Amino acid sequence: MARRDSIHYAVKNALEKDGWLVTDDPLIVYLIGSKEKYFEIDLGAEDMIGAERAGQRIAVEIKTFSSSLLNSFHTALGQFLNYRSTLQEDENEQDRMLYIAIDESVYNQLLNIEFTKRRIAEHGIAFVVVNIENENIVTWHE
Repeated sequence: MARRDSIHYAVKNALEKDGWLVTDDPLIVYLIGSKEKYFEIDLGAEDMIGAERAGQRIAVEIKTFSSSLLNSFHTALGQFLNYRSTLQEDENEQDRMLYIAIDESVYNQLLNIEFTKRRIAEHGIAFVVVNIENENIVTWHE
């Protein structure tokens, strides 16, 4: 099992407060054509409460960004693209929407850089933005 990000439990608690049932910690997704090699996405969850989202399934990759914001973004983007492709190839996981969970201060920094704003739009990166201190979801960006 990969090492958990420092904000892992704050994100998990925020999702649960928002009405999500965490079903997988981590969510294991097998690469196409293999039963041995796989990716571990930090969380898998299902919404059991909200009428508009009832039954929706998500996968959440939790990212703690370092002081090198662009380097951390580069890594997160690569993981997001690979994980999204792998989910789409797995017939049991195709209905899952993939999100990157990040702290709201990091999200605000990303939106203040034109390069990262364009990459987010270009690749359709979805975020769940969390106030880590209060363990609350601030916004969903799809």
